Amino acid sequence: MGSTRSTAGSANAARSPRDVTRESRTATLMENIMTGGEVSKKREAELQKAANYGRGVQFIESTPVVKGLTQYRKDDKGNVLLDPVTKKPLTKAVLKTGATAADYTGRIIANEPTLKELGGDIARGLVGGQAPDPGYTGEFSKYTPKPQPVKGLIPTVLDAAIGGKLSPVTAITKAIGTNFFSYSGGDKSESPTTTAPETTTEFAESEAEADRKKKLAGSLVSSATKGRSLFSTKARTISGGMA
Repeated sequence: MGSTRSTAGSANAARSPRDVTRESRTATLMENIMTGGEVSKKREAELQKAANYGRGVQFIESTPVVKGLTQYRKDDKGNVLLDPVTKKPLTKAVLKTGATAADYTGRIIANEPTLKELGGDIARGLVGGQAPDPGYTGEFSKYTPKPQPVKGLIPTVLDAAIGGKLSPVTAITKAIGTNFFSYSGGDKSESPTTTAPETTTEFAESEAEADRKKKLAGSLVSSATKGRSLFSTKARTISGGMA
């Protein structure tokens, strides 16, 4: 028995303060859940999502009001209400803009990651995977969700490309919410076709007429250019003679 207690004591001593804090937060949250009765499906999903990071969970209390900011209470006519005893203006808290239910009930999130764990979070977000189990052994651990495999962005995109007969490029652009290409490169039968214009006598004659006009315009421009060049040469000669 003495050796067993010694082994357990050495194991606890080897744990970092971070791990102890994480387990304590997880135990507190799970004990509150177990004594509070049945939780909603939304809370269950929130708890599982936090547990998938593999570093324990915690509850973050939140409030729908802006901390340290108040405003005067007014009646229907816009007059500031006064305290009947102190005669000082009555105030009330300022609510956050766009407050949601989470601002009133709090949120369940994973514990803060280290740099190494953050890299693992990013990798799983891209290629998928499963975070390691933190290995808690307390009574609360029987009810704490275990990390589950998550599907990353790349496998999701590939499945969409294969299952939906989309090209990988189109699937990626759809995944990020921007479609840069109008053609997906799927079935060749759906590819756009080009029809050559039908050649007619009127079309040929109009082309020939346009060609003649281009040649005539080019000839006139060439003649005008030669005239300007000759005039400039004569002007320089005359100017040189007068000097």
